[in-house]
Amino acid sequence: MGENTDYIFEPLSETDVDEVERIEKESFSEAWSRDAFTDAIGNEFHRIFCLKRKGEGENELLGYIGWAVVYGEAEITNVAIDKKFRGHGYGNVLMEKAIAVIEKEDNKNVFLEVRAGNKPAIGLYDKFGFKEIGVRKNFYRFPTEDALVMMKTIGE
Repeated sequence: MGENTDYIFEPLSETDVDEVERIEKESFSEAWSRDAFTDAIGNEFHRIFCLKRKGEGENELLGYIGWAVVYGEAEITNVAIDKKFRGHGYGNVLMEKAIAVIEKEDNKNVFLEVRAGNKPAIGLYDKFGFKEIGVRKNFYRFPTEDALVMMKTIGE
């Protein structure tokens, strides 16, 4: 994996929606619809950013992250890396860049939910200072699984 200067982190645009929807469907049993992503574009309370690797001509979409913002707090709604790019540290780049934007927007806390059995994601969130603060029993379906609720205080 290259330096952060090798990447573009930018808001979701109409031209990215098809790829983001494909990654979403490959990543989650209960995926967001294309309309949900399209509706998020320009929404004052929701952000979706794409991580792209700079390339000759077209930049390659590696993954995306979305969060909602309400009263100085952010809730991460979805995070996914394209299957073909997993295991190469792109999740670290995605989280680093997203947390920087969230902090710049003067949010004080960041929350998220993650499947209790998703050890790679939990490890990533731990690395970025998220702490488990609760459990939502049987939160996920297909398969049914608990969600860990995690929180990070910005600046810690």
